[in-house]
Amino acid sequence: MDRRYLLIAALLATADASAAKLNKCVDDNGHVTFTQSACPGGLAGESITVQRGGAGMSLGPAPTPVVPEQEAPETQASGQVNVVGGGSACDGGSEQDIRTAIVRKQVFVGMTDKQARQAWGPPNEINRSSSGDDQWVYYRGNVDMQFIYVDQNGCVTGWN
Repeated sequence: MDRRYLLIAALLATADASAAKLNKCVDDNGHVTFTQSACPGGLAGESITVQRGGAGMSLGPAPTPVVPEQEAPETQASGQVNVVGGGSACDGGSEQDIRTAIVRKQVFVGMTDKQARQAWGPPNEINRSSSGDDQWVYYRGNVDMQFIYVDQNGCVTGWN
């Protein structure tokens, strides 16, 4: 067999090695699952291709996501305020921004304490202040430390 055909076959075999084929499955409750096999429970799935990145995951903090300006709350005739939007008390951005940050092991202002733990894991220490705010301490090696600041509502207010 001609060596040129072997070379072409080898190149074609490696051409798709930089992408992964996945199925995106959404159940009746709206939960999204990504899998390389068929969707569980016979759910119809959407086939997607994910390009592989070369840089790997970043352990650094995420930039603060751009949160679109929300319209001012509407005042009803009774004098009560009807607040529009916002998924949690912390209102740290879209679910997509938060999920992406957790996968990248990044924390940003506006996350909940639960989301911060999902991103960085449990803190090595928690320092509590008299105001009810917490400072979470993460040891990074023998000397380095990182901190997450969480208010009494369980919202991340800062990190360094």
